[in-house]
Amino acid sequence: MQERRGPSPFGGRLALLGLAGLLLALAGLSVALVAAAQQLPLTVTKSAAPIAVEPGGDVAYTLTITNTGDEDISLHAITDTLPAGFSYAGWQEGGEPSSVSPLVWTGLEDVYEGSSLRLVYHVAVEDDVLPGVYSNTVTVLPEDGDPVEASVEVTVLGAILEGSKTASASEVKVGDPLDYAVTIDNSGTSTATLTTVVDTLPADFGFQSMLAGPEPQVQDDVLTWSNLEVGPGQSLELRYRVTTGGAVNSVHTNQVQVTSPDDDVPPMSASVTLRERTYRAYLPLIVHNEPPPPPPPASPYRVAFQRQDAGNLEVYAANADGTDLLNVSNMAGGDATPQFSPDGSRIAWVHFQDGLGEIMVANADGSGRVNVTNHPKDDRGPVWSPDGTRIAFYSLRQEERWEVYSMNADGSDVQRLTDRFCQSHDPAWSPDGTKIGFICGLREFAEVYVMNADGSNWQRLTYDPTDKGYFEDTALTWSPDSQWLGYVKYRDKGHGKGGGVYRVNVNTGELVTIIESDSNSFHAPAWSPDGNKLAFSAYRPIDSGSYDIVVVNPFNPDGSTNLTKAPLFDNQPRWSSDGAKIAFISNRAGSDTTVFHVYVMDADGSNQARVTDGTVDERNPAWRPQPPE
Repeated sequence: MQERRGPSPFGGRLALLGLAGLLLALAGLSVALVAAAQQLPLTVTKSAAPIAVEPGGDVAYTLTITNTGDEDISLHAITDTLPAGFSYAGWQEGGEPSSVSPLVWTGLEDVYEGSSLRLVYHVAVEDDVLPGVYSNTVTVLPEDGDPVEASVEVTVLGAILEGSKTASASEVKVGDPLDYAVTIDNSGTSTATLTTVVDTLPADFGFQSMLAGPEPQVQDDVLTWSNLEVGPGQSLELRYRVTTGGAVNSVHTNQVQVTSPDDDVPPMSASVTLRERTYRAYLPLIVHNEPPPPPPPASPYRVAFQRQDAGNLEVYAANADGTDLLNVSNMAGGDATPQFSPDGSRIAWVHFQDGLGEIMVANADGSGRVNVTNHPKDDRGPVWSPDGTRIAFYSLRQEERWEVYSMNADGSDVQRLTDRFCQSHDPAWSPDGTKIGFICGLREFAEVYVMNADGSNWQRLTYDPTDKGYFEDTALTWSPDSQWLGYVKYRDKGHGKGGGVYRVNVNTGELVTIIESDSNSFHAPAWSPDGNKLAFSAYRPIDSGSYDIVVVNPFNPDGSTNLTKAPLFDNQPRWSSDGAKIAFISNRAGSDTTVFHVYVMDADGSNQARVTDGTVDERNPAWRPQPPE
């Protein structure tokens, strides 16, 4: 780079500026005040233009020294040690330095009272300088007094990409699923564009689904993601599940190739060994010709629900066949929205007294009932953490607005998780226990959010326009792998004229429409335990002209199956923990369409039956988790 020389009224010495003009130019610049014992009235500023530059570019440093006192100040020297990869390229104002490594100016004029000296010089950023933030400091040494320093930072733009690929296991049995994870980190200072990310799967392997990240283009065994971006200091993760196939004991290694105009990424690979799938046959052991003991009795399917009992709303539980009906709450006031603990031993619900809610917890038989919130403000919506140690809920105890809280199951260690003026409510704990989804906003302002289980790192996931009609997002349901939140969107306040069912990826924000309609609405989505089905209530003019329980594949929703095909209104589908049964409510049984009853059916819609034979209203069913086999 050639020297850039300009006019200097001092023939190559430091330029003298008026103080008034200088003070205007110093707005926004860093100022270093001398902290010497002599307290010299000397200020030094250093600025750079531009403050962000590509490798091979040029930066102009401006150094200004101001004497705010009433006596002249003599300078001994000015030194500036440039960052590695930065080299002196010439002066523009003020004169040549006497040395360039480091830069040193000597033989300087005095800084007159009320005046300033300015030095402008250029440096070249070499082509091989890595992206990053580079700071350097200039030191001004007066003849009498301590040095005064000023610093400035320059960002060298560019991306620094590193990638890795891992497999969820080093060995799998032939035919078992395998999860791959591709991570690309950008430790640079500018956004990197990934033109393509290509993974050629081994022969006999097949793509199944994305666990995190956008969907790829799939052609035969080649997966291609195009035009991805990785911001500075950020990472891109692609996690996907594949099916395996091939010879026993064969080792399969495949590479991921990344093309980017911003940086080179070496190929990434992962290896897996296929092992033989074994089968075992179990034969009964007969001793002395005695018959084997009978198997232990199966744990009956059991469901809790709220029931209008003699004018009082109570929480009941019953076996799916209607036997062993039990009033769990059995207290005055109103009791609603029961939730079994993950081990099925306890039930949490909301108890209303004088219109205000409290969170109650009792043993599944109703014994040991405890008010675990015991707070004068309204508490609602209890949901258990997957390990059963904590309960999330929402409350009006913070400045009369709804906020999400969590506490130990005994009511101790209450923590407020949200602090937002949008009204936060209806928490939903992820199956892996790491996140909580919630709704932020009421009615047409309701949007889907997610946060870590401790309340950190909240993220807004849906963005509906507030000036283009009514949009209300609600009724959250988690996918079993904790990657997606399903929800419904209502397009009118009556929840009956237009809407849809959607899923949003909690890691990438990817939004997918499962089903929607301009005239019909949908209610209460529930994800099946195996993740392959989503049940919800939908208006079916073709099948029944009523609201029925419908299931679709949330990842391939081209077709849906109507499970109930009954008159009037079927709603609130709830899967049993083993996915074998669905509980729901329906008003099909009587002439009073405001009265609903709890029903159960097999997952394919067969064997629909009422749980109880009462005439009172029943709603909000919740299954007791089935014990693992």
